[in-house]
Amino acid sequence: MPIKSSGRIIATAVGLFGLTMTSVAHATPITFSSITMEVRTTDNISVNGGDTAGSLLTRFNDGSEICTVNIEEFTAIGGKQNCGTAPHDDLATLYTVTYSLDAGTALFELGADWGLGGIIMGTDGGDIIRTDDIWWSYNWNNADVLDFSITGSGVGSFQLLGFESCCSGANSLRVSTDGGQTFSAVITTVPEPAALALLGLGLMGLTTARRRRKQL
Repeated sequence: MPIKSSGRIIATAVGLFGLTMTSVAHATPITFSSITMEVRTTDNISVNGGDTAGSLLTRFNDGSEICTVNIEEFTAIGGKQNCGTAPHDDLATLYTVTYSLDAGTALFELGADWGLGGIIMGTDGGDIIRTDDIWWSYNWNNADVLDFSITGSGVGSFQLLGFESCCSGANSLRVSTDGGQTFSAVITTVPEPAALALLGLGLMGLTTARRRRKQL
């Protein structure tokens, strides 16, 4: 009997955790589990019209690594801001964002300082390559703000690769799941404290009930 009781407690706890995490997930149509920023040196490499994702990633990987950083919030980040590079260093920065989308479409806006161009990979409609000098001037209404979208459901990732030689301005990314009516910062998430507290209370209740049955 004790073994069966323990099995029921574990099964109930797992079910409670699943229901709790499901309710948390459905509270937000899209969540982000990781944001990684990798910065490498370049030799004043600019993006040209004949480039592809493959050629640009090769150039990036040919550079010497400066730093790799896990980011909690994609707001005002970059080589100078997070790795201490100099304002006029020749840099290539690769951002990898892993997400979970319930359904529908998530719209993104990227404010970047990519003086030598860049590429957005893994989004609706294929890769977006820009060969011009991109500088958003910390203004979401600036014409250099880059728009892209992701549609569907499930877990996935996209990458942003930019090349820069001056002046290492900060980069920000924001997301909308209501058709662009409102935007919020891209922030990595962990299980909410309320959900973990509910799970803990549930386990305590199950343990107490088991002890009472034993006493009887």
